[in-house]
This record gives sequence, structure tokens and C-alpha cells, in this order.
Amino acid sequence: MLYALNEIVQLLLTYRYELLFPISIFEGPIITVVAGFLAAKGDLIANIDADTIVTKDWTRKVLKAFEEEENLVAISGPYFYYDLSWFVNLQVRICYGVIFLIYLFNKHIFNVGSVIQGGNCVTRRSAILKIDGFNDKFDFYGEDADLARRLHQVGDVRFTFLLPAASSGRRFKAEGFMKIGIKYAMNYFCTIFLKKPFSKKSIDHRIKKDGKSVEAQQNPKLY
Repeated sequence: MLYALNEIVQLLLTYRYELLFPISIFEGPIITVVAGFLAAKGDLIANIDADTIVTKDWTRKVLKAFEEEENLVAISGPYFYYDLSWFVNLQVRICYGVIFLIYLFNKHIFNVGSVIQGGNCVTRRSAILKIDGFNDKFDFYGEDADLARRLHQVGDVRFTFLLPAASSGRRFKAEGFMKIGIKYAMNYFCTIFLKKPFSKKSIDHRIKKDGKSVEAQQNPKLY
């Protein structure tokens, strides 16, 4: 069962957490994440994209994971796409299988990083402070891989299929599954091994009333 944003808020209120909704006049994921981080008062920071819907037990699973493992600094899970076909979602699941293998190798064998799905993750505030915050070299692509790489140095960064979330596939619709998949892969490996993004800019895709994706504008540079 999936919950809408207002239901998530009510669910969090039952845990007596204080909720803050900072508003930024700038666009881009890093700007938004930093604004939320600076406004937050607790040690657990949830990053959920505006078009993402989490499962009913998402909050319970997250809190349990952090309570059980003191060394856990971040937890994340995969996406499935509510506006894409079952066939595309099947391809996505196969890709996540490959991603999970890469996650295991990079984390446990090569010890060079981990995997974080940027719009479906929770991090410890104290761990973010230990790594000197977020990296403004990353505009869009690779920012979550860079965060996973650096957080891996101070604690356990866990990627689990037990924490899925539904999201919009508008980017896949607009640019194509293969193109986006290759772009994500190139940016991940460049970030992990070269410590820099492969793609400098991203396209802001919006959904029109007819359900089609439209390019809004290029994300602004970060200074």
C-alpha cells in the first residue's frame, strides 16, 4: 500500500517528530537537500523526492534499522515507476540486480563506496557533518554516488530491496531507458573512481496535462 505526502506527514506526526518544510528560491537537488539539512533539527535526515511515494511501513523500517545498528549512517532502497509499463519496470528490476552486485563488490571487496538512491534515502546528520557536508561539484548526476562514497568512509551505508519506493519515470519517457541507464552508470563509476561527475548538466523534465514529459530548463550552476 502506498501513501501520499499528506499521509506521510500524519504518519510521522504519530512518532512525534517535528516537521519543517524549508522553501528554496533556487532549483537543483543539492540546493534543496542542503536547505532541508540546515533546517532539520534531528539526527536522521530523510531525502524523498516530490514525485516519490513510500510504502506504508517505510518509516518503521528506517527507524528500526538505525536503532539496531549504531554504525549505520545511511540507508536507501530502489525505485519502481508507477507511470511506466510492467515491461520497463521489469528491465528496471534487472538493472537493480546488477546495481546490487556492484554495491556488494564496491562495499565489501574493493572498499571504495556504496550505493544510495538519492530520492529514497535517510542519512545521519552527524555523519554528514563528519564528511564536511554535501559536494557542490555535483549538479545532479552522481551526487548520491558521491554521498555514498564519502559516507562509506565513516560508517555503514546500506542499500536494501526491503526499502522500495514508487517514483515518476518521466526522465525515462523523455530521454529513453537505455540512454538514461548508460548515463547513470557512467556517472556512478566516474564518481566512485574519479571523484567527479561524467555529466555536467541535467535536464529538468516536467509532466504536461496530457501525460507527456516536457523539458523545462537546465538546472542552474552551483557557485
